[in-house]
Amino acid sequence: MTLKTLNLPGDYNLVDTDAYSTAIADIGEGATYSTDTYIQEIDVTDIDFAHIQMKSTGANASSAGVVTYHWLGIGKDGQTYPTVAEFTTTLTLSTNTAVRRGVWADVRPYRGLKILQVVNGDATYHITSTNATVSGHRHPV
Repeated sequence: MTLKTLNLPGDYNLVDTDAYSTAIADIGEGATYSTDTYIQEIDVTDIDFAHIQMKSTGANASSAGVVTYHWLGIGKDGQTYPTVAEFTTTLTLSTNTAVRRGVWADVRPYRGLKILQVVNGDATYHITSTNATVSGHRHPV
């Protein structure tokens, strides 16, 4: 989607950023992924509500379970990120088909967001191609 398509005033800016610069290739059965190797800070300054689009793929036709994304938020420049999640978002696996789920989040308290960890709730099968995208529009100052 572009600003032109949305027909927004010119002083609105689109934010559309992946949480990981490269999708997580594999999270083991029942495992927690918590490395920051590919993680990116998502600038949500001047955004009231953001759309978080999660994506994950089960590795087997019998894949099932809940994938939980744990998010960190930071309020001001110069602060360090906390070590405990501010909020979580989830999606439910269904076979070995890519599953996408979008949720709206109130990001007014935050200047930036990062993923702390992703938990694979499927105790039998690993998951692949996991990422989340945050989208929103900055309001004019």
